[in-house]
Amino acid sequence: EAEALTSLGAIAKSFRGDIGMAKRLQEAALRIARESGDSEAEGIALLNLAGHAFVAGQMNVAEHLIGQANKKLGGTNRELTDGYKPDFDAEIYLLLGNIAWKRAHHPQWSLMGKDYHIEEAQLNWREYVRIRNQYGLKLQDWFYKFGWTDPDGDWDLPPDGS
Repeated sequence: EAEALTSLGAIAKSFRGDIGMAKRLQEAALRIARESGDSEAEGIALLNLAGHAFVAGQMNVAEHLIGQANKKLGGTNRELTDGYKPDFDAEIYLLLGNIAWKRAHHPQWSLMGKDYHIEEAQLNWREYVRIRNQYGLKLQDWFYKFGWTDPDGDWDLPPDGS
């Protein structure tokens, strides 16, 4: 049930653009996952809710939800042979990078100053690329657009046209 609601939430957001409905479906998925003790479904719902909080400009809420999701999804322990979810781990780094980038460019969300947040964004995005590359997973299109496909390569920040 929780997985179905999570999928419906993704559809509501991606295809219909209905963020409110997507959030309500994710919240319902979270309740069901918690009631049933499904840690993975709970982690996925928390990560999706973190994405909604980010879009809504609730950076602290998003970071808190990411922390909870990380615990439920087994953390970022790549040494695990069973249970490690590279796609979710990478998404955590992507979202943390996006939050840092937003903090760098919006003083109301900045905690440490622009340069600090830009460096934090880059570190998180590099880890996202490293994980996705290591497991043969496709990057988001804008990483290809800006040539950010090598986690150890030279990246121009900010990217041209950003």
